[in-house]
Amino acid sequence: MAMMTNINILEEIATIKAGINRKGYVLVCSSGTEPQVHVMVIAEIEELCDGYISRLLDVF
Repeated sequence: MAMMTNINILEEIATIKAGINRKGYVLVCSSGTEPQVHVMVIAEIEELCDGYISRLLDVF
């Protein structure tokens, strides 16, 4: 899927990874059977997860 070549998405993923700083992770993948994107973020604080997911969804 073209999303993984979109520079805005890749930059936002890199920014979030830097913010998580090895205390969690971010996973973004496209569905193989449907026109969907799956986003998962794990961080120390739930509010951080919500914020990171919102930021990712804003660039899609």
